[in-house]
Amino acid sequence: MFYIRNFKKLSGVFGNVLYWAIYADKGYCDKQIHIDAKRKGCNLKAILKNNMKNKNKNKGRDSFITKMRSPYERVFSQTNHRTRYRGVAKNQFAMFMESLAFNLKRMVILNEEYGF
Repeated sequence: MFYIRNFKKLSGVFGNVLYWAIYADKGYCDKQIHIDAKRKGCNLKAILKNNMKNKNKNKGRDSFITKMRSPYERVFSQTNHRTRYRGVAKNQFAMFMESLAFNLKRMVILNEEYGF
């Protein structure tokens, strides 16, 4: 999807209208990107840059967006950014196993907290 690829897309149904919101970081806070997102039917919720006019007007907005993004950013922050093996197949298998272990750990925690 054009500029926005790695961000959470929330969809909710308000009446008969499907609503998309994309929560992004400061790199996507640009007028042209907002226009493109609107044209595609998305509502871009980007954290405002420090030098923008409305940065200090709505302080809770940026913290809300950060809270929405944090569970997804956590997954990327815990991954190893280097490859251990040579070749795509071995690294792909290693990443698959690492993801499987992460999800199993998370499932145990959710099971203890919520009883799923």
